[in-house]
Amino acid sequence: MGTDIKVKAVSNTEAAKSARKVMATSGLSKEGQAAVLGNIQVESNFKLKPESLYYTSADRIRQIYPGKTKGLSAGQLNSLVKNEQKLGDFVYGSMRGYKYRGRGFIQLTGKDNYARYAKRLGVDLVGNPDLALDPTIASRITLAYMQDRAFPLALKRYKKHINKLNINEAADVVTRAVQGEGKDYSSGFLAKHMAEKKAAAQAQYKTLGDVKAAGFISQKNVAGN
Repeated sequence: MGTDIKVKAVSNTEAAKSARKVMATSGLSKEGQAAVLGNIQVESNFKLKPESLYYTSADRIRQIYPGKTKGLSAGQLNSLVKNEQKLGDFVYGSMRGYKYRGRGFIQLTGKDNYARYAKRLGVDLVGNPDLALDPTIASRITLAYMQDRAFPLALKRYKKHINKLNINEAADVVTRAVQGEGKDYSSGFLAKHMAEKKAAAQAQYKTLGDVKAAGFISQKNVAGN
């Protein structure tokens, strides 16, 4: 069984460089790479940190986790205030608790997901979940996730291979893959978020050099071999 280790913190700029480097070997089209990078930019600005579960009031916890906290007494709820470990073990109890809280560019959460991508990448994410905060590993997890979610979604929504999508289509598919396929993106917060991610994808596209798409993320690309 692995031993928890500390991953060296890197700046947003260094994390972005690592993400771009991994994307360049992914086999994704320029549009696809820009869509993924644009999503990361909007979601985290390339800042790699674990999910924060530190809340200073019971009301805020109830607001964030209404379903989980329904039926809790005031005393039970107050015991979760300013206690990340206890709150994580409570809200993620079915996913093996605080240890497997969200990490990385896509906030990988739950032991089963850590195990899934550990096997895909050949990295001990179960024993050392903080490895998901390493910029190269975080980027490879993101690519593997896109292989699982964005590729089939491109075929479903547009009847096209993901590398045949234009920039707006690619941003649409990647955003839905990350945030949820079945949600309504036509109005409100999700519509605004989609617009932000499309704009970020377009901005990222302008910064990328020539890209030769190569079939979209082989197992070799994902594993980093």
